[in-house]
Amino acid sequence: MLSVALRLFIFCLFHPCIQGPQVPVNTEVLAQMIQYFDEKLQPGGNNQYSVLIRVFAVPQRILLLCLLHFCTCAAAETVDPKTLMSIVKNFEKQLGNMGQYAVAFRVEKHRCLKGSDYPSKELLTKVKEKLQSNEVYVSDDLIAAKRNGNEHSEFRLKNHLKNILKDEDECVGFFTKFTVFLSGFLLLFLLPDWTESVDTVDINTLTHIINFFEQNYKRVDEDGYPRQYAVAINVPKHQCQQNFSPAQNNFLTQEDALNVRNAITDDINALYQGVELIAAGTRKVAIRRHTYNMHSESLLLNPADNSPMTNLLNKRKDGCSVFYTFDSPCVESCLNVTRNHNIIEALRKWKEHDGIKAFVFMNIWKNDLGKDLQNEFKKIAAHVPLYRCVSETECYACNGERNTPIDARCLPPPVIATTVMQ
Repeated sequence: MLSVALRLFIFCLFHPCIQGPQVPVNTEVLAQMIQYFDEKLQPGGNNQYSVLIRVFAVPQRILLLCLLHFCTCAAAETVDPKTLMSIVKNFEKQLGNMGQYAVAFRVEKHRCLKGSDYPSKELLTKVKEKLQSNEVYVSDDLIAAKRNGNEHSEFRLKNHLKNILKDEDECVGFFTKFTVFLSGFLLLFLLPDWTESVDTVDINTLTHIINFFEQNYKRVDEDGYPRQYAVAINVPKHQCQQNFSPAQNNFLTQEDALNVRNAITDDINALYQGVELIAAGTRKVAIRRHTYNMHSESLLLNPADNSPMTNLLNKRKDGCSVFYTFDSPCVESCLNVTRNHNIIEALRKWKEHDGIKAFVFMNIWKNDLGKDLQNEFKKIAAHVPLYRCVSETECYACNGERNTPIDARCLPPPVIATTVMQ
């Protein structure tokens, strides 16, 4: 049978239907539904619903679902009811006039107990501003969205929920305000997909994609020496999933490889913008009689609100977006938030985009070999999944999200000290 937590959860979903003034629910059908979920949601099962069980069963975690005006419930460890009510009311005061919206948050356990001041006015203001501009609010510990046309707020949050559910010893909350009758049923069937379909690129397919870039768009000198370049794509999701093999007749068919190479080797322009692909070399810029190279990553990602990457992502809202750079982003400029051409804000914007994402590099920038890339690369991984592809057959997930370290294979080899015998 279902745990108490899951029964409370399902009760919250069915409650508006049982109590609603429209049409009373058929109790026999309701009993059959409960039996169905009893069978499907058993712990230990190797099916798509097993992840949902883990969400509810993790000790010391609170998962709440509040259908505002209908029910308030909490599962797992006890939560202070007054604090719960206060949290919901605070969000409702700021967001209540926006119609249907959803919020998911993760805080320290004590923030869900008596005397908590969560959420702060400053946080509420930031969330409200994002939602008013019809954007998804995304941070490490809170996500929020309002309905956008036919897209329910819960659907807009689905690709960001995984980060909220990561830590096991914190208070995790999810609540949604429904203004559409029976929306709870929609949420019930979406929730298993939220945890399963926070899609990631298939590592073998990614290897083939990067090899396709290298074979078709690689920037080289006249003597064949490889030069820095970057490529970004936004393609249908299935082209980044298992068993897809990119080829000339099925992948980026609207892009002419010669046109791409010609554009990125021209150091005056150094930029190509196509239908599903953008690419850049390095652009020579002269300021006060000094000439320097504008890096390819910055050319594609800046300005963050209206960049070639912005335009590319706007063409397909829920596909697969891959950003590949031959050399890793430089610490001095690209990953330095104090520099005008840094890419950090652009990565934040990309994080808000739905669909599969991957930031990939091949080589470590030669000037950064002696630097603390463990911390620097985490600046990328904090926003989008980071990968390193070192050959035609080898790609690695670099990890680095939150408290996880960057995989050693994505870092320079350790320097081995040698002692000279006198």
